[in-house]
Amino acid sequence: MTRDEIQTKLSDEFIDKGFFGIFHVAPRVGKIKITLNCLNTKDDVIIAYPEVNIKKSWQDDIKKWKFKSKKIKYSTYMSFKKIDNPCDVLILDEIHLMSEAQMDSVAKYIKKFNIQKVLGLSGTLSDRTQEDLLKRLKLKVLVEYSISEAIKDGIVTDYKIDVHYTPLSTVKDIKIEWTGGTFMTSEKGSFDSLSKKIDSISNYNDFRARKQLKFNRLMRMGLIKKSRAKIQLTKDLIAVYGKKRILVFCGLTEIADSLGITSYHSKNESDTVRNEFMSGQIDKLAIVNKLNTGVTFPKLNLAIINFFDSNSENMAQKISRVTCMEYDNPDKIAHIVIVCSTEEIEKKWLNMSLAFFDQSKINHYN
Repeated sequence: MTRDEIQTKLSDEFIDKGFFGIFHVAPRVGKIKITLNCLNTKDDVIIAYPEVNIKKSWQDDIKKWKFKSKKIKYSTYMSFKKIDNPCDVLILDEIHLMSEAQMDSVAKYIKKFNIQKVLGLSGTLSDRTQEDLLKRLKLKVLVEYSISEAIKDGIVTDYKIDVHYTPLSTVKDIKIEWTGGTFMTSEKGSFDSLSKKIDSISNYNDFRARKQLKFNRLMRMGLIKKSRAKIQLTKDLIAVYGKKRILVFCGLTEIADSLGITSYHSKNESDTVRNEFMSGQIDKLAIVNKLNTGVTFPKLNLAIINFFDSNSENMAQKISRVTCMEYDNPDKIAHIVIVCSTEEIEKKWLNMSLAFFDQSKINHYN
């Protein structure tokens, strides 16, 4: 089947199943077109989403597909609680990114106005998130179309994932100050010290113990985010693939700024930088919590992931940035390069984050 035929089939299936639920459709399949197929131009529609840039994707596609409607309103999930008028259709884009508080605001709205048509959209939906959405919003997955199906049907490209491991640095270049004075330690030493503190906490019923546990875990993740060893390996990999167009995902702005390539994040939110990468004027870009959703990068088949967490939805969104089909390059295979430390906890995060992907397509390099 062609992309149009698949989109029509998925739209018809959703309507037939009641028009109150979730599309769990692989990224890059065309979720906006699938949604527009379900709508009537006379419907009053509200489209909600997590990031402001997603609004433009909707507006561009509505124009592209010549969907003639003047009854569409837009809102971020953050501002959704301000909405106080009913609609015929409520669209919840990137529904997996809603916080519990935002889910509760939407649930109150649906109940208050007795909304009969609700359409949630996600390309990356974990079992846990599905349970939360069913519990809080009474929305269940009505239509599924997996990444493997999309690859088989030629809707998205095939992929390969290379994981490169590096031990944390043992150079004692981190200064620690405490009541007894100061001393120097390494990132490996700091990591091991925090891990011991985390493992030593056993009384989870004690509030102070839980608070300390959370603090130590955040400190350990912060150390991974700014690991010098991972920065160096990332720089080495950028050099190895220097002739290619590369998108690099980082966890901190300071790391993105340290890689020797152009960066784009909350402290450097230049539309010029964004547009120059999109148009190909610059061929390497490091980002932090930007352009993860609602954006298609032309002529891009290589991403380097410097930091990840255990969330499989977050990882799938990153990887899907480079798996869009390019019809002038039918043999394209998206290449994902992940930088990971040799620490067991980060390896555990990695395994959890890659839950949506075929293990036979993942290679590991020490």
